Amino acid sequence: MIGEPCKRVHNGSMFTFPRTLLLAVALGLACSIASGQAQITWKNTGTDWNLGTNWNGNVVPGAGNVAAFSAAGTVVNPILGTNGLSVLGISIDNSNADYSILQSNTRTLAIGASGITITGGGVTTIAPRVDVSSTQTWTTGTTDLTLSGGLNMASTGAVLSLSGTSTLVKVTGSVTTTTPNSSVIRLNGDGAMEISGSLSAGVMMESNQNFTGSLTLSGNNSGFNTATTIWRGGTLKIASANALGTGASFQIGTASADWSGGVNVVTTGAYTVARNVFFTDGNNLDVGGRYVLGGEQTSGTSIYSGSINLGTSATSAPIDGLYLTSSSGGVVDFSGQISGSQATAAAGRISKITKIGDGVVRLTGADGNTYTGGTEITAGTLLANNTNSTTSATGTGAVLVGASGTLGGIGYIGNGTTLVTVNGTLSPGDSTTVIDTRDTLTIKGSLTLNTTANTLLQIASLADYDKVSVIGAGAVTLDGTIHLDFATFAASNFASNFTLDVFDWTTVNAAGFSVATDLIFDNVNTGGNLGSWNVADFTTNGSFSWVAVPEPSSLGLLSLGALGLLWRKRRADRR
Repeated sequence: MIGEPCKRVHNGSMFTFPRTLLLAVALGLACSIASGQAQITWKNTGTDWNLGTNWNGNVVPGAGNVAAFSAAGTVVNPILGTNGLSVLGISIDNSNADYSILQSNTRTLAIGASGITITGGGVTTIAPRVDVSSTQTWTTGTTDLTLSGGLNMASTGAVLSLSGTSTLVKVTGSVTTTTPNSSVIRLNGDGAMEISGSLSAGVMMESNQNFTGSLTLSGNNSGFNTATTIWRGGTLKIASANALGTGASFQIGTASADWSGGVNVVTTGAYTVARNVFFTDGNNLDVGGRYVLGGEQTSGTSIYSGSINLGTSATSAPIDGLYLTSSSGGVVDFSGQISGSQATAAAGRISKITKIGDGVVRLTGADGNTYTGGTEITAGTLLANNTNSTTSATGTGAVLVGASGTLGGIGYIGNGTTLVTVNGTLSPGDSTTVIDTRDTLTIKGSLTLNTTANTLLQIASLADYDKVSVIGAGAVTLDGTIHLDFATFAASNFASNFTLDVFDWTTVNAAGFSVATDLIFDNVNTGGNLGSWNVADFTTNGSFSWVAVPEPSSLGLLSLGALGLLWRKRRADRR
């Protein structure tokens, strides 16, 4: 009975306690367990989250519990009817059915250190706004997790780790912060997140150095005005016109943490990125990752209009410099000035540009670029399209075109002594536009065309054609093959003599070049006009000529005219 005593021996003595006291202690322990780190499972019987009888143990999970949902039987989606609820974490098994956490009105659900764990292949949607109240990991299953109510960073310094390389966390609601310019969305892990909702003012975004996943920003973030966004690892995908908002700068690297996994910032469509980009404190960089800026779209043109600072020393320049990329079919313009004065690879760090990817990157800043570590083209096409003749699109360092790379453009390269070495393709002009003027690429320095070099010159008309002009030191080593493409050249032009100057230089070494075998005329259609090529002066002054042969009818008329003159002369002599 309740009033019966309970006996306990202690030091040889017997103590008695009323059962009411023992029951109270037991209830206290039970409550302690329920409010601790115990997992409490949803019964799938009712819909009210806030009703204890809908949970195993008849206890609503609290800040010390993991709320667990199982799809073992019939799924009944819970409805959150009270605002400001907190749980330690959420665990969902949606192997047999989809799961949704609903809300009766606009609600919030704070999630603690245990984060979100999803197993199975069903779809999971959380309708209330999710508040990240501490550092945590979200592990998703084999399908996507959608946060339709948005995401709020409620704890300063919290780190959100994403795990699940084949799934995507979709945030379709707004992203906010409890403490503007203090609470940070800091991503870690290997998962992917897409934010299609808006980023609010004061939201700070970062990725940790060990983040190897991706974050896609596809919403209207015109209100996002945080000055600095720090990216230390993983991939940031820019998928809307104002994905990065109106902040002034975008920072890669910090003084307080190593970052070794590599950084990728890419557009996914024809968007403009107006924010400045700068690298800081390369002392914390580790060799092993590339630092890539560009686009992954396969059509259209994206633009980086802000300035890009590659650092001024071995403590700020990135490992191996910055890689500019564009996918096949896509174009990426860099119209802001690229600067950086680490000219040599001190500890592997250098203010250098390397072009990768099969698409086209155009350096379109009118006043060129000032980085000093050189330029290398390993894949795709790099076009130098600056317009100020006193500047250089490729900074002041040497330019190397690899076997799979193409160098072109209508601008200016070098500072008077720059060496341009071509092992791949040299194709002056802008391949992304239709030729409407003479497209001249000017190299201020020296040009070496090695035996594997392939020079492509498009001849559109007698006034519009590609040309290479080497000034300054002006020395050219001529080798490889040179193709003259007449695909769009009017056949009527072959009726008359003409001379075209397609190469300018001060001095030339053409010992390895043969005009008979290495100067190739492609897609020539004379339209029946007769004539021949004169290439005798090509290795002297870079010009070639067409010598037209008059048509037979014209020759006949000339002959008759000559005979007529001769007959008249003889008649005059007889008189």
